[in-house]
Formats: sequence, C-alpha cells, structure tokens
Amino acid sequence: MHGFDLRCDAPSLRRRITIVVQPQPNNEVSFSSIETRTEARPYVWLLDRRAPRADQLLTVCAWCAKVRITADWVTVEDAVKQLGLFEKQILPSISHSICDRCLAQNLAATPEPPIDEPGTVAS
Repeated sequence: MHGFDLRCDAPSLRRRITIVVQPQPNNEVSFSSIETRTEARPYVWLLDRRAPRADQLLTVCAWCAKVRITADWVTVEDAVKQLGLFEKQILPSISHSICDRCLAQNLAATPEPPIDEPGTVAS
C-alpha cells in the first residue's frame, strides 16, 4: 500500500486529503481518498466551479494548491492579488499540475516497485 497527500480546496475550505494506492489482483490498482484536515477560509470565487471562465489558463498544483505565475508558485490568495483576478469580469480556466517542490517530495517518498519481467510489476 502506498499513499500521497494533496490539497483539494473548495471555495471556502482548505482541505488536505490522502490518496491511498493499493495493488489489486490481475495487475489492477485501486485508489481511495481520505480527508485528513479541513480548514475554513474566506470564500474564493476563483475556485467556484460555477464561475464563468475565460480562455486564459491558470495552473494550480494539485498537491499544495499553489498557483503558477511565470516561474513562481504562490498561494491562491497571493495569486488573486498579483493577477488582479477579482478585477476581471471573467475568471481564467483552471488546470492542474504539480509544482517542483511537491514533485521532488513525492518522488523522494515513492519507492521503486520491483519489476518481474518486461511490462509487468511484481506484486
């Protein structure tokens, strides 16, 4: 069994969840999620799925919920201020990625699976 933590925010909540990955018979994998922490915060319209969206794309780290602004990753609240998102009539669309810090942490915490033969993973 392996797992990893990520943020899954709602417009008025910061949420941390753990995704648990378990091997199953026939080389299948199951994923389950466990909410580990919830924290109220002021409502952020940007995160509301009902908000109308422009073609502009805003990239958010799926693990820590920081937003990419050029080469930097900043908090949602800082991104709203820096990009003037509340001043726009239509909000940008949101895409998810992984920031460099979270990628490094996840790679360091993920053990290499043993390999049986080409194309299969030992169970």
